[in-house]
Amino acid sequence: MKRLGFMLSIKSQNWTAKQIRTEINDLEAELLKATRELIYLENRYRYEKMETLAKIEALEARLDFFKSML
Repeated sequence: MKRLGFMLSIKSQNWTAKQIRTEINDLEAELLKATRELIYLENRYRYEKMETLAKIEALEARLDFFKSML
């Protein structure tokens, strides 16, 4: 509903073509920024996940080594 109210308030205003183009450009820039942030977060998550998996594998190998010594 909040978005609908926002859209109705925009329609009630008299926007010039220049204002509309500026708003479009601003929205596209914000969308690009948010998309880049999402990609960065996905890459960071993937990197941290791989680091954690490597740590688990190293711990399992060390555990297996010590178990084999018994």
